[in-house]
Amino acid sequence: MGHTRRRGRMVSAWLATVAAAGAVVGCGGGGAAGGTGGGAADGAAGERKTLRVAFNYGISTIDPAFSCEPFGYTLIRATYDQLVAMPAGGSTGDDAGAEPMLAERWRSNADKTVWTFHLRDDATFASGNPVTARDVVFSLRRAIDKRACAEYVVTAGLSGNITDVAALDGRTVRVTLARSDPIFLQSIGSRAASVIDSRLLGEHGGLGRRGDAWLASHAAGSGPYTISTYRPDSEVTLEARDDYWGGAPRNAGVSIRIVTDPSSLELLVRSGEVDMASGVPLKVLRSLEATNQILSHPSQFVTFVGLNNDVPPLDDARVRQALSLAFPADEVLQAFGYGQAELFAGPIPPAMPFYPDLDGLGHDPERARALLAEAGAQGATLTLDVQSGQSIHQEVATVMQDAFREVGVTLRISTLGAAAYTDRVYNHKSQLFIADDGPTINDPGYLLGYQATCGDSFNWVRYCDRAVDRLLERARGEVDTERRAALYREIDQKLIEDAPYIQVFAKNHIVVASRSLQGWEYYDDQVSRLAAITP
Repeated sequence: MGHTRRRGRMVSAWLATVAAAGAVVGCGGGGAAGGTGGGAADGAAGERKTLRVAFNYGISTIDPAFSCEPFGYTLIRATYDQLVAMPAGGSTGDDAGAEPMLAERWRSNADKTVWTFHLRDDATFASGNPVTARDVVFSLRRAIDKRACAEYVVTAGLSGNITDVAALDGRTVRVTLARSDPIFLQSIGSRAASVIDSRLLGEHGGLGRRGDAWLASHAAGSGPYTISTYRPDSEVTLEARDDYWGGAPRNAGVSIRIVTDPSSLELLVRSGEVDMASGVPLKVLRSLEATNQILSHPSQFVTFVGLNNDVPPLDDARVRQALSLAFPADEVLQAFGYGQAELFAGPIPPAMPFYPDLDGLGHDPERARALLAEAGAQGATLTLDVQSGQSIHQEVATVMQDAFREVGVTLRISTLGAAAYTDRVYNHKSQLFIADDGPTINDPGYLLGYQATCGDSFNWVRYCDRAVDRLLERARGEVDTERRAALYREIDQKLIEDAPYIQVFAKNHIVVASRSLQGWEYYDDQVSRLAAITP
């Protein structure tokens, strides 16, 4: 199967859909499902404005191999390119709609296990070095070999499935898979597969620890921006590249402020000191509608409570079921969803392809008490870890505390700083924890590969059922969509019954923007394509 496009055409969705200058803003107070409409025409940097952005928490690293959080992804997307780009607007499943980026065309063999990518000849890194096949091979191998977040993403959860990456010449790359993967192009177009300037990294430590340390706070990409200021807990400044091969960004640069206090973030938005903000508390959105755009789109990211299946008494499915039955989901949605969330059961959320729309266990305190008595867990004391600064999580935790008390369980709430919380959750030390999470590739196989697979390091609840592993293995390789849907439905039902998670709700992805902002579009990875946005 081949794919080609005329050289010189804007290749990613955020460059391909720009409207003419003078276009009106495409949405207003109530919100927009897709975006804000096109930005102004290209011009010299001096004629454009700086885009002012606020994030509600800091950035741990901007190394494509190690970054594991959305705001880090935002900087990676701004400073790096990938072989292909996925379109805006949300996933339709598999690799439909993949567009050229650094690769101007590609093809696969009949069984889609060998992919050949042909690079464009005009792409350069910010350093001035040309983008070559050698850089692509270096970057993909590094992403896998570092065995950090990027390994799972680049292989789409199929560890070892990329068996070879080779440069056939200066501008041709061949990637060989052990078996075909319906979402391969999504994984190769992810931020984890960003192409690194191997010559520049070589000057700063290469593949060793010194290189890793340098790349954690410096960019070595071919993207539309360079980084001029990097203070990951307070401020990041991006400078637009007017020589970017895909066309100059539609702003002069980006000024990012890290504002962890919700009240301060709200004040910045109300005062007009930022053009767009992420993490604005849901409860104030309606009061901002008259003066701002509320850009809202259903997403595969959810709020959930994880129950550590290795820790007594949570190693007993009856106890987990009881806690799920005690959880007042409708009450929580009404109190904290603010019209931007919906209930669902099972691990597969409503905005994900193959969502089976199954019934959950429901809310039944009497049945919960019976199960706890049967399991000998009445009177149990449990600890729920909550990250400080996550106001909705803290409020949900308080509701849980009251609900669990009604069925005879004492719930202690432990509020932790970011580092301590991450250590406990990622290293499986928590009994219970509340989190926001979702896959940047919107596919149930990708999601379940880390949430429900025995032994996966990102399976924070330590759920393990070999029968589920076998079903998932079948589903990941199934090309018939009806059979794949049936397999995912069976897995979803099994996890509802085993209750390793309490799903709080699926929530919309929300950005609050000024009335004048144009060019924003929703992407499945939750990353704003900054170069497309006009303040």
